[in-house]
Amino acid sequence: MSNEQPFYTIVGQGLAGTILSMRMEERGIPHQVIDDPSVSQSSRIAAGLANPILLKRLKWVRPAELFWPEAQPFYLSWERKLQAPFTHPVKMWHLFRSVGEINRWQEKAENPLFSPFLGSVLPPSPHERLEAPHGIGVLEELFWLDTALFLKAYRSYLQEKGAYHAVPAQEVLEKHIWPLRPPEAPLVLCNGHLARQTHPTLAKAFTPTRGEVLLLEAPAMPADIALHARIFALPLGRKRFKLGASYAHDDLRDSPSAAGREWLLNQWENMYNGPYEVTDHLAGVRPNVADRQPLLGKWQPRKYLFNGLGSRGVLMGPLLAGHLLAHLEDGAPLAAEWDIDRFISN
Repeated sequence: MSNEQPFYTIVGQGLAGTILSMRMEERGIPHQVIDDPSVSQSSRIAAGLANPILLKRLKWVRPAELFWPEAQPFYLSWERKLQAPFTHPVKMWHLFRSVGEINRWQEKAENPLFSPFLGSVLPPSPHERLEAPHGIGVLEELFWLDTALFLKAYRSYLQEKGAYHAVPAQEVLEKHIWPLRPPEAPLVLCNGHLARQTHPTLAKAFTPTRGEVLLLEAPAMPADIALHARIFALPLGRKRFKLGASYAHDDLRDSPSAAGREWLLNQWENMYNGPYEVTDHLAGVRPNVADRQPLLGKWQPRKYLFNGLGSRGVLMGPLLAGHLLAHLEDGAPLAAEWDIDRFISN
């Protein structure tokens, strides 16, 4: 590898682009970020929950044993540097749907991977406003990232360095987005599902979905506990909660729908029977990938991808960004299951 570091251009300042830029900053790699903050809202509205367990089936998110040790220290380090409180520890109550689920919980809790996270089992309906006839499992050691504050704080950091450039979405779609980019600069696309539109050769890798969330106030809810059943309810403080998320494969716009709102409220009222008031309704398009693995690596000369982090982006992003940079800067091989070549070469 050459001793002279190239000047990278990152396209997109969502979760993926921000984390990759942070990793470049940590290594002193020169780069700039080009972004249109008015498009692709999925990172800004995301729950931001870091959880290594798929609660629907009580399965381990592989390889979370690699992702987990890097995630929280990474965010806490940048939280101190940016002086912005975007990392929050949280307990989550998982509402059991059957006695069999309790038995699986207790069995999994003996597994060394699961044991730090799967805590005690609470009796049915431990809170008068919760619909939990089979009881509740307590998840420990989790944290959530305030993604909106995280992105905003880092954008300000980049702007102070002169490394952030806002470009209108139409220019992105027309591919005229490089007035500030040296011709030889390597390009890294971190623009989520929009990569399908700007570079159609990547389209087959994506299976995007529109996700919707509600913000609401629920004065009778436990103030500092996250809930999970078919959906999550994340505590934002002062009895405010983020509720989500829905999945839709059609109408891929960052626009909320009446159907999405109705579905979320039906799920919410199946878990909570107290007063509440909806204060906002948001939507974003997730850059899901056909095989549910992230997209890293080279797809054209001097063009790279760091994308497709999906719903586990907060958990996976720090390690994956370091993995990509080790490949770009040090010549380390990419893990085959993450390499974009699995789509490009077929």
